[in-house]
Amino acid sequence: MAQITLESISKTFPGKVQAVKDLSLTIADGQFVVLVGPSGCGKTTTLRLIAGLEELTSGTIRIGEKIVNKLHPKDRDIAMVFQDYALYPHMTVFKNMAFGLKMRKVAKKEINQRVHQTAQMLGITDLLDRKPHALSGGQQQRVAVGRAIVRNPQCFLLDEPLSNLDAKLRMQMRSELKSLHMRLMTTTIYVTHDQEEAMTLGDQVVVMANGEVQQIGKPLEIYQRPINRFVAGFVGMPPMNFLDGIIEKDNGQLCFCGSSNIKLQLSKEMQDAAANYVDKQVVAGIRPEALNNKSSTNSENYLALKVTLTEPLGDRTDVYCKTSDGQTIIARIANAENLSPGVDVRFDVEPSAVHLFECGEFGRHLFHCV
Repeated sequence: MAQITLESISKTFPGKVQAVKDLSLTIADGQFVVLVGPSGCGKTTTLRLIAGLEELTSGTIRIGEKIVNKLHPKDRDIAMVFQDYALYPHMTVFKNMAFGLKMRKVAKKEINQRVHQTAQMLGITDLLDRKPHALSGGQQQRVAVGRAIVRNPQCFLLDEPLSNLDAKLRMQMRSELKSLHMRLMTTTIYVTHDQEEAMTLGDQVVVMANGEVQQIGKPLEIYQRPINRFVAGFVGMPPMNFLDGIIEKDNGQLCFCGSSNIKLQLSKEMQDAAANYVDKQVVAGIRPEALNNKSSTNSENYLALKVTLTEPLGDRTDVYCKTSDGQTIIARIANAENLSPGVDVRFDVEPSAVHLFECGEFGRHLFHCV
């Protein structure tokens, strides 16, 4: 196991396409870090740079105390699990798992012992004589992970390894990967575009966009304290609702005022953060689960909306609504029996649930960016 350190790494492809821009990150020994972001954000390129499958344009990569910029992938002591598993179709499961050890000239007796130990850990002992075409997607995924584990590398690199599985199996494998990490405590870097995977798997989450790191933190920290509008909108499902408006003073208190006669009070911390934004354009953010349809007539903080669509999800319902000027707002609530398209609805909003951002796709959070 080893610490991985990225120091101002960049990667520019032909045509001046900059996939990774001046990225610095330290992954502690034994940590499980998830790189998450939309397609094209640079997360897979970052992983491939660490693995040595792409050559750095600039910067330094350290695994442990060793600078590995010029080292061949096989000399970096890492193991990678790919999205398509990359199993050799003509080899049995046993031979697939043993291949890396055989290439390193490990003794046959030790290879046999390590493969069987790993297979037992993953519950695939009865598959060792099969070939990949005779395995289900979940079984192939376990074999790919087993092939990485059996080498006992300094770190694991996983590139969207669950994306080819169905939803139920993806959840099962997610928990198995987390349990495996807790058991092995090998430094792990995991790439995904699925923010739910990122939130459930990572000790630390790195949110990326346009080749740059937007925020690094624990999953709940990123969810509760997004540093900018991009992070706030990317992390969370359904995504955060955004409303354009300005900051105004009302009886000595600052509030957010938007179109459709929306006026929302702010928490004390947001009022302090917004003190320099009076009469300026800002963006208010409210998470769908923060909207409460058990409205009190005495509440001064609310949104008056019209329901356009409901999506029942069992214990909760996603309710799609419109403001009077056509902006879409999504609420996630427990009881939506009386809500159907065309119905007017009122949602209360706690002042503490109102986030404020500067304008623009990457507009800073007025409080959490400090």
